Amino acid sequence: MLQHRITLILGFQGSGKTTLAKAVTDKESRLIVFDHANLEYTKGLIFTSLNEWLYYQETWRDENFRHILRFIDDDEISAACAFVWELGNCTLLCEEVDELCSPSWIDESLKKIVKRGRHHHIALVAVSRRLPEVSRLLSSQANCIITFKQAEGIDLSALKLRGFDLDAIAQLAPHAYLTKTY
Repeated sequence: MLQHRITLILGFQGSGKTTLAKAVTDKESRLIVFDHANLEYTKGLIFTSLNEWLYYQETWRDENFRHILRFIDDDEISAACAFVWELGNCTLLCEEVDELCSPSWIDESLKKIVKRGRHHHIALVAVSRRLPEVSRLLSSQANCIITFKQAEGIDLSALKLRGFDLDAIAQLAPHAYLTKTY
């Protein structure tokens, strides 16, 4: 399982976030991907509804799995997070996590994973374009932040507060990134 229990990957569209997220989770034997935004994940079983996924879980209960969930309904996402909590011992990868939370709000089931997932051996990899659009709870609990080049002042200010060198960010080549571990 991932060494870092909560990893946050940041960058603008096309910077390489999804490619990096795939690489970071490639060796995970128990992976659940919330791929509601870009349909780029294909390595694993793809589910388009919560009921389909839950039925599969009840029927098969694979020891190792790579499940890609492509539903966006808030109630389904909440129920899926609750199931991830019950399942435990897995990695949850959330693409465009800022669509599942805001700076001041986070779904209760996702909040439980962020706050106490480590006790259930749940690692979280969250992908977003901008740090200021992610739940403050999630960003404060991340023990690894990876950022691609950023240009917006508010994004740079948020990264500076997390200890990033702004000159180093400005000098990043396309598809290059910086990592900060806490």
